[in-house]
Amino acid sequence: MPGGKLPDEAAGIAAVIGVVSHLCVYRFSPEGIDHRNFFRFGIAATCVVTSMYCLPYFGIQLIGLSAGELQSRTQALVKWGMFLPVLVVSILVVYMAFRLIQIKFHPANRISRLIAVGDFDEAIRIGVKQLTKKWDFGTSINLAHAYVRAGKPDKAREIIAELERESCVSKFCTQEVFTQAINMLKASIEKASTGTS
Repeated sequence: MPGGKLPDEAAGIAAVIGVVSHLCVYRFSPEGIDHRNFFRFGIAATCVVTSMYCLPYFGIQLIGLSAGELQSRTQALVKWGMFLPVLVVSILVVYMAFRLIQIKFHPANRISRLIAVGDFDEAIRIGVKQLTKKWDFGTSINLAHAYVRAGKPDKAREIIAELERESCVSKFCTQEVFTQAINMLKASIEKASTGTS
């Protein structure tokens, strides 16, 4: 084709970046995938890749450039444009690393790990400290579980009452998720109260 080898490589890199980035988003945040936006991205990516094949032909017909001259200009432009995928990939890697660190050290996840190793007092300390700064549904639920495991079911019931009083339903916490989390917490309190395992 008139665009030469570089546009082909750029189109391939752009396609790979699009697929990998969406797979990463779906892997770490499934709720972040919006079907409408995904469809729009697909159309945009298709248009970009298609334009890299079609523009050289339009350039020959409309601008009047010779095939050789157009190929030379196209390759020079794409050569500079090849830095863009590198920049995008670098930003994506940094962002994903930041998100992984953020998820790992989120108070709700720290509480879960502490509960798993039996350090309920530290789990409670982290949960209470976090909720004094910023309310968080996941932290509240895990804090309540820590109270249950620490033998303080009344504290867990207070959290349940507060959660049921407040509207916790949102894009990232649907009514189904909310109800399931509350029911699991109530079941844990019931087991602790009756002494069943």
